[in-house]
Amino acid sequence: LDVSPTVDVLNDYYAIEIERLDKWHEGIGQAAHYGSESGKQPCLALIVDSDLWPLNRATTEKLRVIEKTTLAQGIKLVVLRRAPPTL
Repeated sequence: LDVSPTVDVLNDYYAIEIERLDKWHEGIGQAAHYGSESGKQPCLALIVDSDLWPLNRATTEKLRVIEKTTLAQGIKLVVLRRAPPTL
């Protein structure tokens, strides 16, 4: 199966799924699938909106759960901070 048209980023090492923080469940499944199909290390890159920074307790706890889940499934986790809009 050719996953390159559907995987967000595919390079020599990683099959990277980029997803918003609120869709992390779907992102984990997609990263695992694309990694399996491509033979690359699965990676989930989560976008956290700039208005959530600094991270509050709820967001920090959510990221801890996500990190624990991705580690258990062998998925690399990257957290991306979305830049605030410029005027």
